[in-house]
Amino acid sequence: MNWVVICYFLIQCIVIARCSDSTAFPVYLNGSTALRLDNEIMVVEGGQLPGVSLLELTDLCSAKSVFRLALDGDGEQDLRLTVKMLQGDVDVVSGAKFKFGVVTKLEARLANQAIEVWIDGARVARRRMFIGTDGSREKLIGLRGGVRDLEFLDARSKKPLLKDPLISLSNWHVIGSTDAIWESFQRPAIGKHPKPSLVKIPSCGKTACDNPETVIAYSTEPRFRHLKTLKYTVLVPANDDGSDPEIEMHQIQKQHDALLDAYRRYNISFEMNVQQINKSSIRSKTLIFGCSPTSVGDGSCQNECKIEATGFDGGDCLNDQQCDESILGDGKCDSDCNTAKFDYDRGDCCQLSTSEECIDPTSPLRRYMSPEEYKEAHFPLPESAQNTLPVYLAHWPAELLVGISTFPWEPEYLSPYGGILYQSRYFGVTGHLTHFAHEMGHILGLWHVHHGVVEVTCEDPCYESEASLLTGDLVADTPPTTKSDSCSPPKTQFLCGRYRSFVDAPVSNFMGYSDEECTDRFTPQQVARMHCYLDLKYGSWMPVEMKAVHVPIAPKIVPKSKSSVEIIWSGPLNEHACGPFVATDPYSYCTPDRRLVQYGYKANSTKVYNLHNFWKPEQATGPPDSVTCSPSVHGWLPDTPSCNGEDAEHCVLRVWPEIETIVERISIWFSWNAANGVRRVKLVFGDDSERVIDDVFAQCDQPFVFNVYEKTRLREVQIQINNPFVGVDAIEMTSRVGDGQCSDCMPFMYRVIRKSAVEETIIGETFGNSLVDDTLGSAASEVEYFVVVVDGDGKESLASPSAAYTVASKETPHCGDGILTSPEACDDGNLFDGDGCSAHCTIEHAYTCDNNTETSQCYIYKDDDICDPFEDQTSKDCVSITAPSSFIDVIPVHFRAFVAPPNGPTKAEDVKMCEFKKKLKHVIDVKEGQCPVIVDPMDQCGRDFRRSMETGAITLKAEYPAVLPTHVVFDFGKIYFFGDTNPIPRAPRLQFKLVAVMENEKIVEFDDFDVGSEVPSLAINLIPFLSKVADVQKVKAIVLKNVKSEPRGLAITGLSLRIDKAMDVWTVAECHAHNTLYDPNQGICLPRSMIPATCHTEPKVTFPVTSNCKGKSVCQLACVPGFAATPLLPTLHCSNGIWPDTALLRPPTDFCKQTDCVVPKIPFANVTCPYGTGYHKKCYFKCDPTAVMIGEHKNQVAEVMCNGDETWTEQKAFCLPVCKVSDIHERNITTDTISCRSELTIRNRGKPSQLKRSIWPVRSTCRAICKKDHKVWNSPSPTKMKVVCGAHGQWIGPSCTLAQCPHPKTIYAGLYNCTNGFNVGSECRYKCPGLTQPKISRCLTNGVWSLKHPCTVTPKLSCPTPMSTKHINYTCSNKMFAGQHCSAACTSRGYDLVQEERLVLPGSQVGLNFLPVSKLACTASSQLFPPPNELKCVRSCNKDIMGDGWCDFQNNRGYCKWDGGDCCPSTVRNGKVRFMFPTLCTNALCRCIDPNAEENAFNGTAGDRRRIKRLLEDDTPAKKHWIENLFKWLDVVITDNASDLNTTGLAYLADELAILQTNETTNLKYLQISSLNFEMRTVQSRKTVEATRKMMVERAIAAANLLLSYKSGFTFETLNDDN
Repeated sequence: MNWVVICYFLIQCIVIARCSDSTAFPVYLNGSTALRLDNEIMVVEGGQLPGVSLLELTDLCSAKSVFRLALDGDGEQDLRLTVKMLQGDVDVVSGAKFKFGVVTKLEARLANQAIEVWIDGARVARRRMFIGTDGSREKLIGLRGGVRDLEFLDARSKKPLLKDPLISLSNWHVIGSTDAIWESFQRPAIGKHPKPSLVKIPSCGKTACDNPETVIAYSTEPRFRHLKTLKYTVLVPANDDGSDPEIEMHQIQKQHDALLDAYRRYNISFEMNVQQINKSSIRSKTLIFGCSPTSVGDGSCQNECKIEATGFDGGDCLNDQQCDESILGDGKCDSDCNTAKFDYDRGDCCQLSTSEECIDPTSPLRRYMSPEEYKEAHFPLPESAQNTLPVYLAHWPAELLVGISTFPWEPEYLSPYGGILYQSRYFGVTGHLTHFAHEMGHILGLWHVHHGVVEVTCEDPCYESEASLLTGDLVADTPPTTKSDSCSPPKTQFLCGRYRSFVDAPVSNFMGYSDEECTDRFTPQQVARMHCYLDLKYGSWMPVEMKAVHVPIAPKIVPKSKSSVEIIWSGPLNEHACGPFVATDPYSYCTPDRRLVQYGYKANSTKVYNLHNFWKPEQATGPPDSVTCSPSVHGWLPDTPSCNGEDAEHCVLRVWPEIETIVERISIWFSWNAANGVRRVKLVFGDDSERVIDDVFAQCDQPFVFNVYEKTRLREVQIQINNPFVGVDAIEMTSRVGDGQCSDCMPFMYRVIRKSAVEETIIGETFGNSLVDDTLGSAASEVEYFVVVVDGDGKESLASPSAAYTVASKETPHCGDGILTSPEACDDGNLFDGDGCSAHCTIEHAYTCDNNTETSQCYIYKDDDICDPFEDQTSKDCVSITAPSSFIDVIPVHFRAFVAPPNGPTKAEDVKMCEFKKKLKHVIDVKEGQCPVIVDPMDQCGRDFRRSMETGAITLKAEYPAVLPTHVVFDFGKIYFFGDTNPIPRAPRLQFKLVAVMENEKIVEFDDFDVGSEVPSLAINLIPFLSKVADVQKVKAIVLKNVKSEPRGLAITGLSLRIDKAMDVWTVAECHAHNTLYDPNQGICLPRSMIPATCHTEPKVTFPVTSNCKGKSVCQLACVPGFAATPLLPTLHCSNGIWPDTALLRPPTDFCKQTDCVVPKIPFANVTCPYGTGYHKKCYFKCDPTAVMIGEHKNQVAEVMCNGDETWTEQKAFCLPVCKVSDIHERNITTDTISCRSELTIRNRGKPSQLKRSIWPVRSTCRAICKKDHKVWNSPSPTKMKVVCGAHGQWIGPSCTLAQCPHPKTIYAGLYNCTNGFNVGSECRYKCPGLTQPKISRCLTNGVWSLKHPCTVTPKLSCPTPMSTKHINYTCSNKMFAGQHCSAACTSRGYDLVQEERLVLPGSQVGLNFLPVSKLACTASSQLFPPPNELKCVRSCNKDIMGDGWCDFQNNRGYCKWDGGDCCPSTVRNGKVRFMFPTLCTNALCRCIDPNAEENAFNGTAGDRRRIKRLLEDDTPAKKHWIENLFKWLDVVITDNASDLNTTGLAYLADELAILQTNETTNLKYLQISSLNFEMRTVQSRKTVEATRKMMVERAIAAANLLLSYKSGFTFETLNDDN
């Protein structure tokens, strides 16, 4: 199949991200714009709406997608690249995740009747292609990003059909809004070019220092382990006056000396600083772990707070609390009353004199603190402690816990919240001196030696079965071990399903739990990790700040020719070594092009946090660190049960950057419930201007990214969410190029050096990551390459490890050269991960590689419709219906049934025969709207035959073309009898004797069979039976004798003979007779020379099958013109000079079916096919009155002709919807001011259309000025009108109406009549009380009345007092005078008092409008206004759930603004209607009935009637539950009212049903049904919130417990145990 681009196709590309290449541009759309172009290379940013098009080829005539490359998924996560082809019938989904934020090469290939999707050179998806149709219209969704290098290639010649570098948009037309495109041309978007994947972080690792090559390099390169000194500060608490310090100075010095001794031989030293913190408030505090102080005494006993320090959770965990209340608040602390229940003795236990007893969590004098509070109490740290590792001394009850440290990959590792928390009783104490070296090991990136056995589960991929650089503690020179606190190895233990011996356990390692007397060492790889982390993380904590910018691993050498190689290397260890001038945030950095990248520095929300100290706003600062798609404790969640109403303000997160700067791009990581959970993002700038981004759609496994075009410094980012379970992890803000904070930062330059035994040569310098050395011809045979990094100041880094290369050696493997050499598993010619062949030439997960090509060609093998040899033969690919079959099934030519008396016939009349007219494969009838029904084949027979069946013996006979079968195949089906009420008591069974009739008329009886309905089909192998028959002949009939079904209920629905190619004994015998070989794959004979045989005749085919195969070895059969091939049409292989006939045993009509193109669907046209729709038949079409013919036509009539492949010929004309300019005149505008503009140019027969003077095409925009005294209401420009030509040829938009004066005051109601309402120029005549002549007040052009007070109202005028009714209550004075009011309200709770008025809706239907009423006024005409007889009570709206994204029946009416738009795709947020309880809401009002919605814009009353009829005729199951009966009642109400829809529609009915009726039953049922959904949602929401929060807290505590176990090996219970 070749690409063909014709003039009637519109190529749409809805784009987003882009690379920084100057030859490409970004396009930011948000769904409002499309370009007529496509792309091959692009960058796509995170946070896309599912279904977004990357590349789309669309038919202008039908608005249907012909080819579409898109991102799609379940919305929440894991967006995948998809290809939709041929109007949506083929849907190909990538097997690999899409890479966001990097330049990506995408290819869609059409080959071998399949679509293949390729990303960066690897095939990620494949799907067989079939032809089909799709009646849906594609929705335009905007992609944010950028594209370059568009190319369409011919599939055979590879020549470009269309090519454009996309330097500008001069060759393209824009559809939709142009603002985003022109604005985005101001500067390029940001995109990263992919780099070689050389330093890959392993799945169990955290940073580049966990990469095995990096660890080995640091272990083998002594220069990487030069002397490094780390500064730390010991913070010693003391009383306010400096007395009683926590420990003495000699202890501190003793501990410092021990630390120096432990690390001295590893070239690691420490510089100590001691600071005394004189604060009595922290000197005597006890630390508690895992228990938030806000949880103490909250009424629920929590195990983590059940300790003596908190009074056993403020008394919540005490069973019997008794207190003499007479002594409460007497000034003395009584221990029995010191619980939350008794308000902690009314404060008596939290005075200065009794602070040691204080456990009140709200008191600053309480005796316990959390670790976070304890550290905060030291703030601000003394200046001398800045830029040093803080060591906090404290005490807690658990004696076995010595200290807790911060890993270098934790967010707070450089902040005062990190550091080491150390038990003061052990600091500088003999017997515990090595513990400090242990804690310092954690600081420098080391795990416990038992981490891989004790601290991970057996199922964890990081479980350590053997010493490895990839699992466990990530070093290979510490053997796996369990936990041990002695100097001898642990005993053999049964762990994870097997016994494990630990005789080689590293008991002398500092990172174990052994006693001080035997812990004295680190291993070389542990030392390597510590030096790496000192370089990567702690340069600012060294006496002289160091920035490690060296390349940590050896470069890769890729041969290019005999005399040239390419050297490829990774980036430096610390790629972000250059930071801004004034930033203190360690995560802020500058890019090579001087962009400032910073994360949220401060964050806040409007509510105090009580969620067990988890999910604070501060968790949204810093870089992303949450577990994706989970309620990670490292993200922010609002502490509120709801985000609606008054709680909405608690669901706003405010984040501030440290440095206000002009921002170009913002990335936001939503870690949980991202898809529909974000209401809006607001940007606040330094000049107080704002930008709001609504309808944010994000994923939880990638950031939401958008460009910022404002040229003002960004001050704040606000994020408002929809529900309390949306997690916000981090916000990244990237400035423009050349930010002043980064003016001193320069990109790194790399110097490549070649070294041989005799010389050292600089090959070149570059800013990239690769360089070609083409001077090897003059070099020695053995050389080494290494790389030196030169920073912006010209300083050179340490040289990288060297890579050796032997010139002209073919044996040495070089990954990335495209030559497969052992031990490489693949080599695809590059060093990138993610394309199937990794940077180390290993095959990646889910891929396989074909190494028989020029370079390894890798692809994802699952779900590609190909059964690979190594795949499980039961997999989807291997059992797919599209997989090539290894057998041939032959269906019967004739099928007959015979019935005779049980004892045998005595005369010919005793035997009755029935020949089935239907093929057995077709006895499954499907009735419209019902499930398939198995029809008993015997039902085709006459009544006498079926009556004889009840007592007679049944015989079935199927006749075939003579073949030698290997199997006979039965298909069975259960029969369901209409009218039967009793179920079949047991599974029916079928008994019969199997008999074969040979070609020589010989009858062979095989065996008796008894089969059940538990199997849908049965294949009986005939080879064992045929092998016992002498003189085997071909079989021409199968007979089933004495067929019985007990009980009746099982039918044979298929009976065929099967020829298995692998068991075809007849062909095997033929091959043997001709001295040839049998090929079981093709089922043919091959000469022993293996050269395929040639047939010199044509195959024996019959019409409509044809062939042209004389003199060929392989014959592809075809169909004559007018017939289309079916998938059964075989390919024949010549065998022994004869074409096999077994493949042609089916009727020829099974192979070729008559062509029928079906009546074409041509939008906006009337189609007629007077001569049918068969081959070469023509259909004619003429445009609707609202469209014009564009293209080749004759007298406004065009034609299409049916092709042989059941497709219509290319349309040479199409119908374009247009709108008439004359229709605008009716909108009260000045005709000479009409100005129209179209984004589509109509070309008729190659020339611009001259029709545009009177008509304009779809999407055209016209503007005009209103007539004098007219204006557009609720418009920012009231004198100007704008309309758009809609898809149905009607102008969409407002009209100009007469300007109006305000309504006269209520007191004048009933006194006036106006000539033209309240429009300008109208005169109102007032009949004032006491006057005989009327007063006239005219509405002036400025919108005011000529008479401000037309009547003088005397206080003597009065009105009758209204009487309260059953439904309405009036509260009035005994006598009402003119100008006075009385209140009115509905008596029934949940109803509003309204005045009803009728409106004319679009489509000329009548609608209701309700005006809320709370007061009645006494007018000067002595009448009440509004009149009491016009008042009604209508069901109140549930405002809490309006506009929340879920369609709720009780709000789906005009009075409730159609549930805030939630029930129509065109008005609901994110475009998808959702029902909380869809199984209940089955009536017509649970649909889109908003008359102003797009879906109903052109539906008249007939459309409403059709929709209601269709909805009410749905064959839904009987409703039995009382809730379902309510909805059934509503269905009846709608049905009864359906006949009145000539003047009213569903919109009217929805509001009318909500009015309080005189029928009490109706009121009760409507009240129940309208309240039900809200109540169920409220209960469900409350229960869900409570259950989810409880689950979240439990998981968060478990996660914190696990993290502490990594650092200490203790659980919360152990840490807080006083005993």
